[in-house]
Amino acid sequence: MLRVRYAPLKPLRHLNLITTHRTVSVATQSHASNTNVGSDGGDESAPIASGSKYRTPGHHAEDEPRVEFKDDPSEDRDTSYGPLHVKLPAPSVEPTKRTLSNKLRRRQKVKEARGPVPRLVPHARAKGTPRKQGHRVHGLLSPFDAIKLQDVPVPERKEYLQPPILQHGLARVLTNPGVHWLTEPRTKVDNFPSYLKEMPSTSEFAFERLKGFVPSSRDNDLLSLAKKHNCRFAGSTSSLTGMLSQIYLLLCENKPVDLSSLSAHYQREANTFTPGQRMPISVSLRYKNGVYATDSDADHLAQLGSTETILSQLGLVMERFFTTFHETSPTPLIKRSQEEVYRYAIHNNFMMRAQLDCYSPVLPGTGVFDIKTRAAVPIRYDLERYRDNSDYQIRSIQGSWMSFEKEYYDLIRSAFLKYSFQARIGAMDGVFVAYHNIREIFGFQYIPLEEMDMRLFGHTHGDRVFSKCVGLLEILFTEIVTHFPNKSVNCTWETVSDASVMRIWIEPAEWKKGGEKPVVQLDVRVQHYLGGTKISGAEAVASKRGGWTVSYSVRKSTLPQEQILKLRRAAFDTQLSLFKFNLSITERLERREDIDLSHLDPLASVPKVDALAGAEVKVGPGSGTQRRAESVPDESSS
Repeated sequence: MLRVRYAPLKPLRHLNLITTHRTVSVATQSHASNTNVGSDGGDESAPIASGSKYRTPGHHAEDEPRVEFKDDPSEDRDTSYGPLHVKLPAPSVEPTKRTLSNKLRRRQKVKEARGPVPRLVPHARAKGTPRKQGHRVHGLLSPFDAIKLQDVPVPERKEYLQPPILQHGLARVLTNPGVHWLTEPRTKVDNFPSYLKEMPSTSEFAFERLKGFVPSSRDNDLLSLAKKHNCRFAGSTSSLTGMLSQIYLLLCENKPVDLSSLSAHYQREANTFTPGQRMPISVSLRYKNGVYATDSDADHLAQLGSTETILSQLGLVMERFFTTFHETSPTPLIKRSQEEVYRYAIHNNFMMRAQLDCYSPVLPGTGVFDIKTRAAVPIRYDLERYRDNSDYQIRSIQGSWMSFEKEYYDLIRSAFLKYSFQARIGAMDGVFVAYHNIREIFGFQYIPLEEMDMRLFGHTHGDRVFSKCVGLLEILFTEIVTHFPNKSVNCTWETVSDASVMRIWIEPAEWKKGGEKPVVQLDVRVQHYLGGTKISGAEAVASKRGGWTVSYSVRKSTLPQEQILKLRRAAFDTQLSLFKFNLSITERLERREDIDLSHLDPLASVPKVDALAGAEVKVGPGSGTQRRAESVPDESSS
């Protein structure tokens, strides 16, 4: 056998190759040829045995990797490690197909079944051409369409008006989570000044000293800023939050709220929004100098008189009460006059206004927060007899009745959605809540915006949901005004969750062409995609990250005018069922065992016939907005 004496070489890096063969470099071969062969006298040309550790150059398979020792690695441009050079075989024309695991294969099948994000073609329509019957507008709200609200200063004002601050030692509530008793029930010790116990009377409050609420259509600052920044639409939180809530109900597709932070009793209770939160909303778009300003529309409720309740009046009184300093009595409260402070913000073609109630330097961000007063359960459920229920007491932190937890549970289902929209429009950090029974205050709680997001969406990325709602609101406004161009219109919005559709009824505010006012119905539907995969609305709202795309479709209804008017009349009846009993707009009678309904409506439990479907439905205080979805034909297939 041929024995080869190797020349000294540098240490080589170990290769973990299964079929690696070492060959002799040119320098080593020449050195071996000049070396005497061993005493065995073997022939150099003799073949190497099959079991030998070393093989001669060229003795290898064509598809095997070759390892060569190179004297100068720089001569070859291929990758090399010191003197070691590896040449891999050329890949075959058809690479080996990689097999997927069962988990990846199932995902691939689901993705193929759901389909990709649809590709849309823009509609071409001549300017001023009216929408045809059955006309459909569709498009996408992509993740790149998210625009944050931008502050707009008011140049006419010489100095910046800062919101007031909390008085009476209430500021410590902002930095300590949870409920703060005004008077601790076990020790009877007051945690705050004793004069806060007694609620200020609305009859002694000088409402005339307040500037009063200014609708969007009468706010000269709002209209001038919208005109200056080329905004086509303008509105305040009082009129915008209702429409944003209806859009969210369309997007979320009956997604339940998160009650995991509450006690075991409420894990068995309803985890959906109250019927009052789902109540249809009516607004007016007032056209003036190229700008549409949104106002709340209650003309069809004029037969009931004023819709202002004792709770709305108390809200104004308590707001001034908490931000006004006094030593022993609230008398300076009625002598002080203060101008309202607003935040103006722009979103693409929309100018928004939010009232700023209070400010604290210890809070993050702008330090601004909202003040809310929350009446106890029997007060909110029966405002007509609020004096008879004013002896209701809150006696514990947790519990199914007479507890702060009960009030917090109702807040989640009936008010958090509105609060979160107001806070984001006003760049607020949260809300300061005072719990009372109209006669006395029981305690206080500060609820940051992140906590409301957790209860509503299941995560703290609420801006993700808010941007989708505002983006779709602007698209719908653009479509609404095309049906009656350059005219003021009245709109009613209602989301029917069971049918996954939102209906918008539009009529001109003034009609001089004779006959009844025409009413146009728009049907809005959406689909959700996350990274190219179609998902449900509940999954989209609950997602924290990823490319969330909303595919929307806005269609002009082809139903006869008579049936359109019946549908809108049904939405009006739902609103009337709240106003005629003097109930709060955001609340609804749900717990019959807690309220005596006999004095409200003797016919509340009498079934009536639905005019559309001919089916018996229960109307009155307990009916809410739950009408049968099958009573209206589905137009998606037509």
